[in-house]
Amino acid sequence: MAVDERGWHLYHASEIAAVGTVVNKPGSPHFQGEQLTALYGPLVGLPRHPFWYHREGDAAVVGAPGSSLWSDTNQYFERSPIDEAGEVTDWIWVRPDITAAAAAVYNPAVVDHPEKPFGFAAGQASVRDQLALRLLINASERGSLGQLELDEMLITLFGRLVDAAFQMRGMQPAKVRKSTRDAHRSAVNDSVLMLASNPAKRWTIDELARQVHLAPLHFCRIFKKLTGYTIREYQLQLRLANAITAIESGIGSIADAAAMSGFSSGAHLSDALLGRTGFRPSELQQCLEAITSDRMRSLLEIHAESQQ
Repeated sequence: MAVDERGWHLYHASEIAAVGTVVNKPGSPHFQGEQLTALYGPLVGLPRHPFWYHREGDAAVVGAPGSSLWSDTNQYFERSPIDEAGEVTDWIWVRPDITAAAAAVYNPAVVDHPEKPFGFAAGQASVRDQLALRLLINASERGSLGQLELDEMLITLFGRLVDAAFQMRGMQPAKVRKSTRDAHRSAVNDSVLMLASNPAKRWTIDELARQVHLAPLHFCRIFKKLTGYTIREYQLQLRLANAITAIESGIGSIADAAAMSGFSSGAHLSDALLGRTGFRPSELQQCLEAITSDRMRSLLEIHAESQQ
């Protein structure tokens, strides 16, 4: 974790997204509301405690739990305390081109001014979204999520907050033309082929989106809509299928099957397989040869639960 002199804590940063928390006590020189300072956006913040937030050119608003606070690229702003709790705000930064593409769905004029996608200072944030961001920050600190999975979750959550901010103002996404829908389906088919052709490869969201000529946030949404899976979930299904084939063949060890399928270790494969099928790799060969009716019923029940 990195912390700068202004109280900004950084837990994860990639080419397309970053996440962290800004912490300021009432006496902090960066939390006095005395002058406007530049903020490197675009960024959304979800406050844990109330404070005053003032964007240049906008009226001051109270940032509080349940609200989202928005800034554009190089946004000038000031913040000042309301009570002794000061400021604790969790934030997500998303690359400007991705942000502009998300906002342009509601406001096509953003295409002409991509550095200023948000014409507002505040939006809504549900308790679910606030909790999701806290959990992603905790996962970033622990390093428990891979980059593809973490970036996908961050930009998906960011997109959900963008939707809420525009829709609370009565704005709806523009209708998608048939030619665009066909292009989206073709793009998803191409990405599925890339993932299936090399399930062990450590793709990034940016790499996949660039290959099919879509903005990363749109790509994540379209992929989920047309396949029923997030990109990470689909990749995991491919890796497990590949590992099961390797184990069934009897060639090599469990560690070998894990390595060739993209798992970091045999233990990682074992946990993933047990969670999705109820089998450990050591049990799988025996069950493939002579599965009992009880185990088959158990497997079908697990499958049914995973589809709910």
